[in-house]
Amino acid sequence: MGHPEPVAELLVRPPRLSGRYVVSRLIGKGAQARVYLAFDARLKQWRAVKVLAPNYLDDDHVRARFEQEAQAMAR
Repeated sequence: MGHPEPVAELLVRPPRLSGRYVVSRLIGKGAQARVYLAFDARLKQWRAVKVLAPNYLDDDHVRARFEQEAQAMAR
């Protein structure tokens, strides 16, 4: 994958997720989550990282589905 175009407001200091993923840009969003293109600083690879929307963090059902999806993708 080539070098993506970063979001303008991220040029000064790109945010990090979990201290490991350097966020480049938003690549998708839905009602419950957003997906970002991020560089995995540990593995030195580009990844798609899905982040649950803050308003769903306290919803046990949504969180459980989100975690099940993450586990399925990790296999």
